[in-house]
Amino acid sequence: TDLQQQVPHHLPQRPRNQAPPAPVATEGAVADKIQVNRRILLIVEDHAAVRASLRAWIETSIPTVSVLDAHSIQDALDTLARTTVDVLLLDIRSAKMNGIERIGAIRVIHRRAPATAVVVCSRLDGSAHRAAASAAGAVAFVSKRRMAEDLLPVLRSLLSSGRGTPAANGDNRI
Repeated sequence: TDLQQQVPHHLPQRPRNQAPPAPVATEGAVADKIQVNRRILLIVEDHAAVRASLRAWIETSIPTVSVLDAHSIQDALDTLARTTVDVLLLDIRSAKMNGIERIGAIRVIHRRAPATAVVVCSRLDGSAHRAAASAAGAVAFVSKRRMAEDLLPVLRSLLSSGRGTPAANGDNRI
């Protein structure tokens, strides 16, 4: 997909002889991915290859975050029911839901997890989609056309300061 081409593929890899940090000892498959004293980011993206690329890029670039992923809104809601997520990165376009339906899902996410900051990431980056995402409660909007430049500063800002509007790039505030 277009996003796979935009996610940097020249990411530094963890050396093969370096083991990942030990997971937190809690119940469920999600616990295996969460590490002690780390902020938690949840990627909601229906394309597995894109999820994997984003996850690798973010884990390599922001080592203080535990990254979880979900292939659907329902999968994300199930994860939110089991763990506290600091930031949720949501692609508003999917094969099963259109952008407007996914924007409506932001409201559901906020009802279930009001402390979770939602960042919308999409190729549907017109002012109408930005306004709808903002009205639904998203704290930032990152265009997939500028994701390589804009996503990490937004995530770093939110993960370091807590929920709220990222201070990274004024174009991402909504």
